[in-house]
Amino acid sequence: MKLDVKRSVIIAVLLAVLGILLVLGLRTPGAPLLGGEGGMEAGNGYDPTSHVPSASEPLTEARTVAPAAPGVTAQLRVFDMTATAGGFEPDRLVVNEGDTISVRMKAGASAFDIVVPDLGLHQTARPGEGEKVLEFQASAAGTYPFACEDECPGGRKLEGEILVKKVGS
Repeated sequence: MKLDVKRSVIIAVLLAVLGILLVLGLRTPGAPLLGGEGGMEAGNGYDPTSHVPSASEPLTEARTVAPAAPGVTAQLRVFDMTATAGGFEPDRLVVNEGDTISVRMKAGASAFDIVVPDLGLHQTARPGEGEKVLEFQASAAGTYPFACEDECPGGRKLEGEILVKKVGS
């Protein structure tokens, strides 16, 4: 138990540093993503914080929900994600602002990747490689689209969204 608390604190600190870097704009530049011309993509005039979900939007059920760190109200929310030619499962995550999000990706018969351009995130899961993890802190309320970029099951572009609800409003 003591090791789990220590691990949670270390993860929270690392994610806080990542959040600060993202706020300062020091994220990884990416290729055009999500919807092509005029879509909801980084560098295309789309502002994820201008599309804040309502407070009544129910949270997505997570595999695990635990305090992100001792003495804080933010939660660590762990989600399992797969992808097939039919789409991401789940294709929509609703979380609270301030939560630490951990998406555990497991490839089935084919590889898939997830790119979240507004958060500067990219991860790929391939068959036989085991679980891949995409972690971040939901530091600002808004709607953050994600998609596959290089590894799309069935050769079809898959899309989804992360809705970050404002807390305490």
